[in-house]
Amino acid sequence: MRDRTHELRQGDDSSDEEDKERVALVVHPGTARLGSPDEEFFHKVRTIRQTIVKLGNKVQELEKQQVTILATPLPEESMKQELQNLRDEIKQLGREIRLQLKGELLGPQTDPSL
Repeated sequence: MRDRTHELRQGDDSSDEEDKERVALVVHPGTARLGSPDEEFFHKVRTIRQTIVKLGNKVQELEKQQVTILATPLPEESMKQELQNLRDEIKQLGREIRLQLKGELLGPQTDPSL
């Protein structure tokens, strides 16, 4: 059997690369400056996504309370009030998301620097 290591290493300069020092840049969340338009945009998107997740959690909580109230023959007034409060919170979160999205859609068009 013949030795093919020379043929296999042909064009492979891995031994040269082993001597080089490699440096990686790591940006931790929250440490980046919000000066660039991209960073500001991604920050806004992150905020909108967090609000949407919060909205989803509130909707699940509302569904659970609705099932509880429907299973109760005579629901207490406090249960109905909690349900109404959750509905109001969901409406408010929906308005916030809508305004944030409209602001993103209208923001670049009204930017005077463009």
